[in-house]
Amino acid sequence: MRLTDTILRRAWKIEGGLNGNGASEKLDVLYLAKSGRFDEALEAFRSIFHVPETPPSRALFEELVRALGTGGRLREAEDLCRSMASFQMRPTLAVESCMLTAYVRADELVRAQKTLQMSTDPGRILKSAVKEFAERGERSNLINLTNLINFKSLSSHLPCLKQTVRGDLFCAAVKSAFKTGGLNEAEKVLVAMIQSVPEEKRHMGRYGFTTMLSECRSRGDKEGALRVFNSMESHGIRPNAFSLSALLATFIEAKDFTGAIDIFEKARRKAAMELDGYVYHIVLEAYARLRNVDMFHATFQEMKERGFRETAVSVTAQIRCYSACGLDRLALETFETASRRGLVDLPLYNQVINLFAKRG
Repeated sequence: MRLTDTILRRAWKIEGGLNGNGASEKLDVLYLAKSGRFDEALEAFRSIFHVPETPPSRALFEELVRALGTGGRLREAEDLCRSMASFQMRPTLAVESCMLTAYVRADELVRAQKTLQMSTDPGRILKSAVKEFAERGERSNLINLTNLINFKSLSSHLPCLKQTVRGDLFCAAVKSAFKTGGLNEAEKVLVAMIQSVPEEKRHMGRYGFTTMLSECRSRGDKEGALRVFNSMESHGIRPNAFSLSALLATFIEAKDFTGAIDIFEKARRKAAMELDGYVYHIVLEAYARLRNVDMFHATFQEMKERGFRETAVSVTAQIRCYSACGLDRLALETFETASRRGLVDLPLYNQVINLFAKRG
């Protein structure tokens, strides 16, 4: 069985896995499988590879299992996985991940559960499935994965899996929804996922909300970010300092420095969360951009009184503030002090270089 269209065969070539003798036949098998001609592909596979004279490569197994699983041919994919033993091969993590995604797509969650339990690295193959579903925008399957790791029998066998991976599921779901439907769709998907988990685990949805805030920041959507932040409590999730810093950073990116400061002041008066050093760094940047030296000093002092140390980030904001207000000498003295204390990094050096360039 040979194909004459070499261009199509090259399209399915797996880097490093199909070189050497029989490469053309291997490409034929893959082309048939990825074209949906599964019966012909399996027939070609069995006619080409024999035990033990002509074993197939692991890469070929992986791609053929992936094609069968994606095409809904679960029984054939399972048979192919079992046949690896006859070639003295153990299913690789890539093969296990292919089977996991195939079971989830077919709503065969019990079989997906067994795949995880039998895997040598269940966390890794679960994260691989998350990545694939996210890249393809398969949001319903991401929700199925969330339901999968809620199985009591799974959590008893793999107790660490739920905590380490659930955040990745929320983040991947939000990112994929953003790609196809924007903020509104991402919020709907996230709410559906939060509602699908037990009450005591819904706080994990904070990962998804923080991802939405980051996506809003990358798009310069400060209004959307504020809406997301304000909606967290209505879904039973209290914002924390990390969420607040993501919101403030969105306003800084949008050059709404006054708006960032107003949000910070409201959060501080409300005292509903513990602030951290990163929140203060963002607020210091806002005061620096507004050239408000007095409020910069007051906030800087408050930050130190709360036990948060100076860093290269806060010193950079301080020098930027002094430089913008024409206090060049004070800016250079601050840099020299920071340099002696080891609080310098590349952005800080760039800030000082710009200052010297301005002075000529």
